[in-house]
This record gives sequence, structure tokens and C-alpha cells, in this order.
Amino acid sequence: MKKFKKYVSIAVLGSTLLTVACPAMVEATENSGHNYQQSDNVINHKSIEGILSFSDIQKVDRFIQVYNNEFVLKKSINSNISYDVYTLVERILNQTNEYVKEHGLIINSATKTIEPDNTFRSKLMFNYVDRSASSKNSKYTYKQFWWGTRYYFRSNKAVYQMEHELDTSSLLVGTLANLLTSGFGAAVGFIGAAYFQKIKSDLDYMNNTHPHDYLYMDVNLTGIYKIEVLK
Repeated sequence: MKKFKKYVSIAVLGSTLLTVACPAMVEATENSGHNYQQSDNVINHKSIEGILSFSDIQKVDRFIQVYNNEFVLKKSINSNISYDVYTLVERILNQTNEYVKEHGLIINSATKTIEPDNTFRSKLMFNYVDRSASSKNSKYTYKQFWWGTRYYFRSNKAVYQMEHELDTSSLLVGTLANLLTSGFGAAVGFIGAAYFQKIKSDLDYMNNTHPHDYLYMDVNLTGIYKIEVLK
């Protein structure tokens, strides 16, 4: 994949997950009969239903700081977001901090990313990148934040790796793995095969539409995801 000028994004927002695919709060975008579900076109305070949109995340992120290896929310945020968003963000921060503590991870206070410790187990589970020349860019990589995970795809092989893992619902890492056991994901209902197949379908479509681009995919802890061209 190489850089390319035009781009579109895919974002999934559903209130329930049907047996085949997520329902529509759908906006059709350029070039397609493919349906895109855009987080930014939905009222942010849908969070009362367990939905944290990426617009919410963008607003909240500047009020998140790292203290004693935990994500904390500045008190000054109260006048900037609704109570529903506030309480949902607090739940997510509590879960993420517990996750960091349980696995002995470190939060980089400068980048607000979660970094692995030096154990072999963590290298397998968290953002481990094989630096050998033969595997360069052939596997997807990812970074974890307070809100979820960003996955990076710098080759077709990296996309295919993710698609295979989504097919089997195994070997998944980051937020995609956590959603299976976290108790979140209320925004998309049941987290299972249909949910992963919807992600796979959108990722495959985006990859085919932009064969010369690098891609990334954000997945947050309420199950909302978006796929965009990596600039």
C-alpha cells in the first residue's frame, strides 16, 4: 500500500447487532453501494445508551491526564460534556486502569499510550512488532489508548492477517479481544461472529477501494469502530 490523495472512512454505529450485520444509522458515501455508518453524524450524547462516539473521544481526550500510572479525568471537564458522557468515560477509565494494573503495563504520560512491560507474555499480547527485514510491514501493529485500540495496516498481508483473526475470532489482541469479556460493547449489542464479520467486510472493502494506501482502524471500548486511510 502506498500513499494516495483521496480517502473515505468507515465507521460503525449500531444500537443492536442483528444476526448478520449491524443495523443502519447509515450514510452512503462516495463510490459505492457500500453502507458507511458515520459516528460523527450521530448526536454525541447517545452515550446514555452506552455509545461513546469518536467525536466524544476527541472532546474528552484533552481532559485525560496520566497520574501514578493511571488515566484520570480532570475535574474541569464537567462543564464541557453531558453527565451521561462523563459517567461512561469514568467507567471506561476504571476498566482501562484495572487492565493496566492487572497486566503490569506502563502508561506513557507523553503520548497517553499503554506500553508493554518486558516480559515475553506482554510482547505477545501488546503491540509487539517484529523488526526483522523479512517481516517488515507484513503484520498489523497496534497502539492502545484509554478509549481503545488503533490498528495499523501497512500491507495487504497485514489486512489479511486481521481478516483471518476476525474469521476465527481467535488471536485477536487489544480492544477486539477485550470486547469479548469486558461487559462493554452495549452500542453494538452482542459481540460475536456477526460483529467480527461486519468489521472484516468493511476492512476488506476499504482495502480494495484504496489499494495504494495504508489504513488504520480505531475500535473503542463500546464496540464502535472506524476505518480510515493513514495519512
